[in-house]
Amino acid sequence: MGIIRTDKWIEEGYSIQEKILELLELRDQSLLLDLRRNGLSSNNYSSQQIFSQMKRDQLWDSAEEIFQKYRKAFNGPDVPIFLLPSRSSIFLSARKSGVAYKKMVFLFVPSGLDLKELEALFVHEYHHTSRLHKLSGDNDTLLGTLIMEGLAEKAVEEFCGKAYLAPWVTSLQESQINQLIEKVYQPNFEIKKSERLHGDLLYGTRQVPKMAGYAVGYQLVDKFCQRKKLNTKQMLSLPAIKFLPVSTKQ
Repeated sequence: MGIIRTDKWIEEGYSIQEKILELLELRDQSLLLDLRRNGLSSNNYSSQQIFSQMKRDQLWDSAEEIFQKYRKAFNGPDVPIFLLPSRSSIFLSARKSGVAYKKMVFLFVPSGLDLKELEALFVHEYHHTSRLHKLSGDNDTLLGTLIMEGLAEKAVEEFCGKAYLAPWVTSLQESQINQLIEKVYQPNFEIKKSERLHGDLLYGTRQVPKMAGYAVGYQLVDKFCQRKKLNTKQMLSLPAIKFLPVSTKQ
């Protein structure tokens, strides 16, 4: 399906949320709740301003070119990609974000996002969807999530450059990460996504630095790359357990 022309929806005054459910033939509102948590905007003045800038920049056309490039690079699935203004308010500045599922990808874009930033955002989220298609069932644990996030950022580094890595993946020293793996993450590699601790260790708590899970995942993948000399496409369908050094495998 590629890039859905959500710009036409906005121009014609449709409810974005209703159109998403209609296109995907869904009645369950849980998807919308998840999207709102991840950046879906209401149709307010700020989102209209962002949309106007996106339209001037012809981001939908650029996104379609990016989709075709990475569908080929990852041998990825032909899923709908929803490009939409990011949520903002008088209290909150819009920022780029995204959320990926096995059968669809959503990209939330702030005003003034340059094409390389859009590409980096796309690479990260579409990599998730491609991995979910190739390796179903491997991403239900904390370890699976850590490796999936690390692989997505490694793909950003390979295709867009280190300058486009998310800041949190390199926010901790290697020694800090090694200590966290040994004392905190390794004993909890098998916890499920449904458990609260999964989110705490991925995003951080008072005891764990903010976004530490992303830093841990990136380092595990980066070290694996250094050992095995593999690229993004070669690693895309490898099970998460493969990325652990022998000393941390259970």
